[in-house]
Amino acid sequence: MPGRPTNEPLNYFALGVQSAKNTEASTYHFFKHLAGSQFDTEFEVQSEYEGGDGQEVGLRYKTMHKADGGLNINARMAGAGRLLAWTLGADAVTAATPYHDHIQTPLMASQPFLTADQRWADALERTSNIQITQLSITGEAGRPIKMQGQFLSAGTAYERPVASALTAARETGDPFFFPYASIYRATAAADTAGGCKITKFEMVIKRRVDDGIQTCSLNREDVVPLAFDVDVNWTEK
Repeated sequence: MPGRPTNEPLNYFALGVQSAKNTEASTYHFFKHLAGSQFDTEFEVQSEYEGGDGQEVGLRYKTMHKADGGLNINARMAGAGRLLAWTLGADAVTAATPYHDHIQTPLMASQPFLTADQRWADALERTSNIQITQLSITGEAGRPIKMQGQFLSAGTAYERPVASALTAARETGDPFFFPYASIYRATAAADTAGGCKITKFEMVIKRRVDDGIQTCSLNREDVVPLAFDVDVNWTEK
């Protein structure tokens, strides 16, 4: 996005887990974010014509303040693990040298609230009570595995002074690749002789929520989970 270069060292996009709703996170994970990683503040506005106004709107007022956004990354170990756990709600890790097995189960009640903190030049912004509503994971032969998350905020968004900027400590190392169509299926429903290679795939995890809960303030009062879906598509050779 213009004015928000991802490669500027001082710029960052970070997410942190809250201990509870309405309690901002105290520690953050700094992603090696790609373009489109940000939240934007916007207002919904109601316009009304009243007696004597003529052809122009006489009354406009704000009805809702939103701070929704998304996160795009090349999948690395820590960032990918966190996004999956924050989307599904649970992450049990079993050590198995030299690798670690992750068992991640969708749990409605345990999906955490997050705080987002972002810096673009001298503009610092923060919003809380975030929940991830969609996460897509895509892979194509010879390219990095990519993850794209979308989130909604049920908290306030505000600017912070530059002096309070966080110190970004980003994850290092290469991202996970999907090399040479390396997922190999010994048998396949369409080819009982086996030998089927997956050359491209996409998995989309969707957490459907009620985001219309609003009481006395301009912000959402809550983001309530309703349903859980997973769509998977792939190309075989």
